[in-house]
Amino acid sequence: GAPQEIAHAARGLLAVERYAKGMVSQGKGPEITGSSRAAFIDTLAAHEVAVCQETIEEVRDEVARFE
Repeated sequence: GAPQEIAHAARGLLAVERYAKGMVSQGKGPEITGSSRAAFIDTLAAHEVAVCQETIEEVRDEVARFE
């Protein structure tokens, strides 16, 4: 019913906001929303939130560790 749909949407928005702020991971986001990781990533995209939260410097440092 409508109350469950509203609660699900609210959990989704909460998870997206917390992910965008770096407070939850791609693993924790789906737990909050009760969805799959793929569905959570789709939700991030729908809200125009970058899936990759690492900065270019962090990626370069990670690559350098393996060179």
